[in-house]
Amino acid sequence: NIRELDRITGDRFPDFWRVRIESVTLILLDGNSEPIQSSGTSFGQEIQIRIKYPTIFNDTDYNHHEHSFLAQNFDCNSDYITHGPDINDIEWSSPCQVGEEFNQKTYKPSPDGIYSFKIENPETIDMASVQSLVVGFSGTRIRFSNKDNE
Repeated sequence: NIRELDRITGDRFPDFWRVRIESVTLILLDGNSEPIQSSGTSFGQEIQIRIKYPTIFNDTDYNHHEHSFLAQNFDCNSDYITHGPDINDIEWSSPCQVGEEFNQKTYKPSPDGIYSFKIENPETIDMASVQSLVVGFSGTRIRFSNKDNE
């Protein structure tokens, strides 16, 4: 649940009545907080991570009422290759992005739902060195008006 990550880093989501996730990334890190290296830089040698979006997620309206939404299954890959030990040396070969807010196949959920991640090629990765990960996300938001928060 991305909303739970926000509580660790500052609890900013309650400032907004509408938040939609457009993009999700995941980076595997070693004990020195450096990216786990991909097996190469060619097609098929990237670190392949499948991200499954929540099928049930909650949202809040401008009156602070919570609503639940039911969506169909949707997943996409967030694959990357590494060109060095720094996190800035990552090249995304397949970003997990959603273009339209809702259509027949995709949707932009709120952060309040269960996302799942699966490493699709663990046999090509030094999994014993994975100590932590970085979850990144981006999207849109609409702030409650100041009048509503007083």
